[in-house]
Amino acid sequence: MRAFHKRFIFLLIYLKKIKQMIASPPNVSSFQKEYKRQTQMKITVNYVRCELLSVIYS
Repeated sequence: MRAFHKRFIFLLIYLKKIKQMIASPPNVSSFQKEYKRQTQMKITVNYVRCELLSVIYS
């Protein structure tokens, strides 16, 4: 359970970093920004899913 907790905290930090990355480029057009955001979300969702599966099956 402790390992899960550590992973969860790591995940929150990871999500914050992604949010900052998305928020940081103001010069990018809104279309590009939206595309980037959606791509990041897909990556994040897949990452979270993999993390949860690895926790469940470990």
